Parts: sequence; C-alpha cells; structure tokens
Amino acid sequence: MTQHIKPDVYPKVEDDATIVITCPKAQAILQASRNWPFDRRDMAIYGRTPAALTTSLAIATRFATARGWTLSFLDVNFRGT
Repeated sequence: MTQHIKPDVYPKVEDDATIVITCPKAQAILQASRNWPFDRRDMAIYGRTPAALTTSLAIATRFATARGWTLSFLDVNFRGT
C-alpha cells in the first residue's frame, strides 16, 4: 500500500509505503516513509526468541538463554584499535 501524502513536496513519488511479505514460516512488514519531521533510520527484527534493533547509532540484540535473556549493544560509531 502506498500513499501520496505530500504531492507538493514529492510530486513524482509516493511518500509512504507499507509492504507485507508472507512466507510459509515467516512474515515481514516493511514500512518506509518520507513523511517524518526528522531523519529516521531504524529497523527491528523479531524471531521466536531473538530480536535485533538498530538505529543510526547502535545495534542491540536480544537472545533467550537457559538463564534468561541476554542483551548486548554495539556502538556503530566505535573505532576500536
């Protein structure tokens, strides 16, 4: 599904889209939009037990373990030696 919310700003393209992909054992919902008042670059991926969340600054992962959940973060701007 697409929407043309701001035809005066983006006259040649739709500025909002939702795409649903369905497979036998998985589903993906992609949402893209130019209709944000700020720069937004993020993504969330969910599985039965793991999850990965990203922003333009960091990546966080979450996994189920025998003792509970393990949560870790990765700073994408880290310049290690």
